[in-house]
Amino acid sequence: MLQQYKKEGIILKAENISLEYERPILRDVNFDIYDILRPNMTQGQVVSLIGRSGIGKCLKGNQKITIKISDELYKKLKNKHL
Repeated sequence: MLQQYKKEGIILKAENISLEYERPILRDVNFDIYDILRPNMTQGQVVSLIGRSGIGKCLKGNQKITIKISDELYKKLKNKHL
């Protein structure tokens, strides 16, 4: 039997992600992560980028990444310890 669920809204939106070292590694990657709600259940979302070994999925050294989140998600998270 399939679980009932609904998508409440986007909690993470990635747009036009690109990464280059000596050559392009990632180009124009886009995805949305939705807040999926199930009745009488508390859950989280798991996200993963998969691909061949050595194609640049991980950051090396002291490289930085910036993640932009919606005002709605910020309000939900600001009082929680992550």
